Amino acid sequence: MKRLAVWGIVLALSVGTLGGCFGRFALVRKIYQVNSQVNDKYVRSLVTWAFIIIPVYQVSGLVDFLVFNTIEFWKGSNPIAEGEKTLQYAEGDRRFIIHARKDGELLSYTIDRYEGDRYVDSVTVSGDLRTGDSRAIHREFGRTTEYAATPGENGLQPEPQGAGLELLARYR
Repeated sequence: MKRLAVWGIVLALSVGTLGGCFGRFALVRKIYQVNSQVNDKYVRSLVTWAFIIIPVYQVSGLVDFLVFNTIEFWKGSNPIAEGEKTLQYAEGDRRFIIHARKDGELLSYTIDRYEGDRYVDSVTVSGDLRTGDSRAIHREFGRTTEYAATPGENGLQPEPQGAGLELLARYR
């Protein structure tokens, strides 16, 4: 009976805390904006697959729901756009450390991936709000691959053309 009462209290607190936490999902939207600004539909598709394979959307959605939207509900503002935050997410023996930073007009997100205690890789996605320039850097065991996109006549253009092909090929 005592155990049932404890579970009832936990459920009541959870509903009270998470009930109105729909929120704006600011982190997911920012990552989606980076992806949606790539004009070439093939590269945009590759970036989408990369963000799904390296669970960028899944982790950011969970972090948004559990942390930022709850804070937004209670405080009235979403802290993801304020300064610098570091979060951690674990699933089985996989662990992700997410570092979000806003410095003036520059936004950057770094996701470090670990399996157990072993470092696997990291991805840094950054964007300049003034110029629209975007950059992604993938680091793995001393190897660094960099992708860039700049605003062009038809939206964001990747530099060099087809830069996302190598990243997708590595995760097949």
